[in-house]
Amino acid sequence: MTIGTLKEYHQARPFHPFLLQLADGQNVEIRHPECLAYYPNRPRTVFVAAPNDRFKAIDILLVAAIEPVNGHRHGASKRKRK
Repeated sequence: MTIGTLKEYHQARPFHPFLLQLADGQNVEIRHPECLAYYPNRPRTVFVAAPNDRFKAIDILLVAAIEPVNGHRHGASKRKRK
């Protein structure tokens, strides 16, 4: 996984929730753009908000895949209905 790919999902507008699938089998859901933060001095590390005012630090090299949540397709344009 690259930081560029992760930032594409994170900065998409409108934002759509997505799932980080980690190499150890864990899944981490990003439900809102404010739930993910970058550490300026460690470009490979991201922080994800967790329940109970906690956070999880993730090395992006351990992210095996990113998957949209709730049937949203990343980068898909919406058709206008007439």
